[in-house]
Amino acid sequence: FSCPLPAKPLPACLVSAAAAAEGGALERRQDLDMKAWLQTLQMGFSLLLQGVGSKYELLEKFADTVLRQWGASVVRLCAFDARSSLADCLRDVLEQLFPDNVVWAGPSAEALAMAVCASQRSAQEQRPLCFVVHNLECLPTQHQAAISFLAATRGVHVVASVDNIWAPLGWNPRMLKDFNFCRMEVHTFETHEPENVARFPNGLPRWCDPCAARHKARKTSLALVLKSLTRSHRELVQVIAEHQLEAGGRTGISQSRLLSEATDRMIASTTTVLKSLLNELRDHEVVALRGAVDGGTLLYLTCDAKVLARLAKGQEPEESEEESEQDMV
Repeated sequence: FSCPLPAKPLPACLVSAAAAAEGGALERRQDLDMKAWLQTLQMGFSLLLQGVGSKYELLEKFADTVLRQWGASVVRLCAFDARSSLADCLRDVLEQLFPDNVVWAGPSAEALAMAVCASQRSAQEQRPLCFVVHNLECLPTQHQAAISFLAATRGVHVVASVDNIWAPLGWNPRMLKDFNFCRMEVHTFETHEPENVARFPNGLPRWCDPCAARHKARKTSLALVLKSLTRSHRELVQVIAEHQLEAGGRTGISQSRLLSEATDRMIASTTTVLKSLLNELRDHEVVALRGAVDGGTLLYLTCDAKVLARLAKGQEPEESEEESEQDMV
């Protein structure tokens, strides 16, 4: 089976008929399955949930009612969220559970995963550490490899869901061995609306709706957006523009390097402050994300070369309001 994000839910008549036939047995069976899932984890396997429908609520229920009662430290990663970052997630794990090991951890997701594994192995009181990953296939391949490295560590457990039947084709033999997945087939028939909203905050892309018509969209000028923001936002945009110009106008900047530059210029001294500034810039579509060659994430400005050069000099772009036609077919 294949359950893509833009897929439409089954007709209500079919869903209601299936629910009426099974009655409350489905919920009771899932409760029993959750106890079996925990036993599977305790035997050293990872869990991979596949099936029709969103499994977000089901995994959250498993984390709240089973994993937390087991006494495990639960780390939730919504891979379908366009703003999620595995590196930030692992850095938060180190800061909260192993604060003494944050200093020597590298900036990449792979280095942070190695630090988490080493910290978990050397912990005096080894409390189970469980990663609940929603839509594992949405992560870059190298980040999925980092998750598999975590899964192969004693005391670390992975519970993941996928909505694409072809997701395992992206895993090499080493990743398959490290994941050691025990696959569970669970059909919830629930809508993927939460995942769609988080993955496509500006609406579904054009290829999702073949019946969409051409329309005119209003775009607020970059000058007006920057005027409405603070000086820190504008200085951060200047840093990104400078780095982007040096790289030929196409390559972005990593968040770790941006934090270093922002700290030197006294724009933001902590990751929390930097993320807050970047979130506002992303909300206004000034900054966007793209994947790096090493599997990381780069930040870049969504403007042309002429505007980029003005921003790098600390100048305001020319104030204008343009109408652009977006062909939705």
